[in-house]
Amino acid sequence: MELLTAKQVGQILNLSQSTLTKMRSDKYKDRFNFVLPFVKIGRAVRYEREAVNQAVSELKAIK
Repeated sequence: MELLTAKQVGQILNLSQSTLTKMRSDKYKDRFNFVLPFVKIGRAVRYEREAVNQAVSELKAIK
């Protein structure tokens, strides 16, 4: 399992780190079309590469 930082995911999905932070928040879940699963290791947030790749595929299918 390869884990990516928020910065890496932001570059892949063309999203800012603050947008990714909002996507993780329950307060903003209704505003986004998809939820990107994440893992917390201490204070660090990481995303599984497979989940990011799946999100990219889903976003391409929407367009």
